[in-house]
Amino acid sequence: MYEQRGHALLPWPAFLRRAARHVSWGAVIVIGAVGLGTAGYHAFAHLPWIDAFLNASMILSGMGPVDRLDTSGAKLFAALYALFSGLMFIAVMGLILVPWGAVLNFEAAMRGSRDSRIHRFEDSRIRGFEDSTIRGFEDSRIRGFSDSRDS
Repeated sequence: MYEQRGHALLPWPAFLRRAARHVSWGAVIVIGAVGLGTAGYHAFAHLPWIDAFLNASMILSGMGPVDRLDTSGAKLFAALYALFSGLMFIAVMGLILVPWGAVLNFEAAMRGSRDSRIHRFEDSRIRGFEDSTIRGFEDSRIRGFSDSRDS
């Protein structure tokens, strides 16, 4: 579904369409979750539709319930809906952020592979310089030249 390591990134307009699709799916899921909560509060707590919608919206957004619940069924539904809402928040945020995370991961992987090639090249140049300097110094001592600090 997303670009692989060897492929180029999507052009910006196509990427924005992909991100918009993810936001749209997130909105559909949130609307479905609010509908489920509204129906549940209406059925179990016997709240009018507008109050049921208010409670479902407040629970789903993490703000907490508005109305006092008197029956055990309503309290059980509210508790399960609150747990569901917490997981729903994480899932929808993940769905919305996936395209952006994929691009960042792709960029980091491409930068990492380029940087590792550069570092390997630089390391080999530094190692080669150090090796030749040490060999040159040892060769000069063998041939009878001495370092001024040796005296």
